Amino acid sequence: MKRKVLHILLRQYLKNEVTQRESELIESWYHSFENKDVPPLDSDSKARILESLNKNIDNKPTAVSVFKNKYT
Repeated sequence: MKRKVLHILLRQYLKNEVTQRESELIESWYHSFENKDVPPLDSDSKARILESLNKNIDNKPTAVSVFKNKYT
């Protein structure tokens, strides 16, 4: 499956906007990773991944909920 198509389908799946067949495809794809062995990462790779995750988390704007009081 092409990366762009997968990205779009996953986004729609999370919003519950997919057909039954698309849902089955995504779940089948996801479960295909259950029995895969993941090679261990060296400490440099772990550090780069952690740095990348922290950078992306820090750069994301956060949503602020605003409570509107009808009595004020």
